[in-house]
Amino acid sequence: MLKMKSYLGRLEGLLAILLLLVPALLFAQGRLQKSVFEDAPPAFLSDPEILADLRVALQVMQENYGRYRQLERSGTNWEAVFRDLGARLVAEPNPVLTHHFQKRLVEALAFTRDPLVSTDLFLQRRHYHRQVEPLAPFTTQLQLVKQSGRLRTLPLQRRLGVANQWLQQCDSKQTRIFPIPSERRGEQRFELGLLATQRPKPLRCTLEDDTGRISQHVFKLTLPSQPRNAPKSSVFHYVGGRVPYVRWFRDGDRGERSFAEFLRVARRLQRSDVLVLDVRGNHSGSFGFIERWLRELTSSGWENVVVRERHSRQTLTGLLNRVEWGLRLEKSRTPTTRNALVQKRQQLAALLRRFEENDLPEKWVETKFIFNGKREAPVWSRRLVVIVNSHCGDGCQFLAALAKQQSNAFLFGTPTGHYPRRSLVPLYQLPNSDIFLSVNHRVHLNPEGKNIAQVGYEPDAWVFDESVVQQALRFAESGF
Repeated sequence: MLKMKSYLGRLEGLLAILLLLVPALLFAQGRLQKSVFEDAPPAFLSDPEILADLRVALQVMQENYGRYRQLERSGTNWEAVFRDLGARLVAEPNPVLTHHFQKRLVEALAFTRDPLVSTDLFLQRRHYHRQVEPLAPFTTQLQLVKQSGRLRTLPLQRRLGVANQWLQQCDSKQTRIFPIPSERRGEQRFELGLLATQRPKPLRCTLEDDTGRISQHVFKLTLPSQPRNAPKSSVFHYVGGRVPYVRWFRDGDRGERSFAEFLRVARRLQRSDVLVLDVRGNHSGSFGFIERWLRELTSSGWENVVVRERHSRQTLTGLLNRVEWGLRLEKSRTPTTRNALVQKRQQLAALLRRFEENDLPEKWVETKFIFNGKREAPVWSRRLVVIVNSHCGDGCQFLAALAKQQSNAFLFGTPTGHYPRRSLVPLYQLPNSDIFLSVNHRVHLNPEGKNIAQVGYEPDAWVFDESVVQQALRFAESGF
């Protein structure tokens, strides 16, 4: 009892110290000074230093993180997250290593599932990078069919030793029953797996046979391959036939012969009432490029992907910090890259001055992907199947959203992953540990204004291997 009172007294004292420190914290000054980039981080942190850095990290999330209020409304107690982490670290019997503090901070923010929340620490000539890990699909390859409201393993599961058995339960709360393509009309098929941030332990499940005998089985979980297209790959691949198949690998330049060929394919497809469009691995394909292609295909118009970006003096300062840091890293890079960063710095600085001079409040800037087809092209009236994976750039995201938006369109493969990516995000530095904290000031929404989860668009039919093309073609032709 005396020991508990002593601990509580120590914690109260540290919190009092923290309250004195907060007004003088670097973040309260609004921006990082150039000299801060030169600081040598300490190997260890004292208790007051830990609590002060956690207070700043909380403030960074409050004032800049795009999904802060959304997560708060759904039940996240942000202050409790940082308070509990501080209490655990202060209770450590030994001094806390700075890179251990970095690890624990990222672990505490893992619930965001947002890989654009990350940290960097440059300590004793070593670079420690930690980010929140995104969810990824893992599969047992155990396929099931729904019968009389229950899930039964398929006869083809003999190699797993569980053919024609009823699934009872599994030992993980993360267990997912992924819908997969069916081979029969009206049949519902599934594959057993889960979404996790890193390779999970094998899944232990209970099954029952037709005689009522209960048995336990352990299923290994595998992470499907997620191919990413090479920069020098072809622009596209086309296979005609009853169900046309187009694989879009990357953007093309107007001077490329394949660019004109790609547009000719779109005009050829105007008379087709079905199309399979494969954009797996297209991480750099732009909305502008696929827009030109689609305009040859249809006169219809759509509005789907929405990105909202948080703007405030604090966020703009963080973006300026990011650009300054990028300029430091780009000293040995091409002049083109440096010039682009210098131009971005000028734009951000001008916008920040406007916010400061006019005392502007926080506002949200919205970007929408709006497509308007070519007037002479036919109205969209075809069955569309879009194949995706987690390497999904602007154009891929637009097509995935289109598949979710149209009543006669379907998404096959694996989730599209977090979006937007490869973009500038605000950067801040914690005052005592010198840890760089990056946060995502954007949110990804559908046309109805509802949030898209960090895992991205989930497919209507999950397929974890190369059979996805054959299954998509069969589905597009048969409708089941």
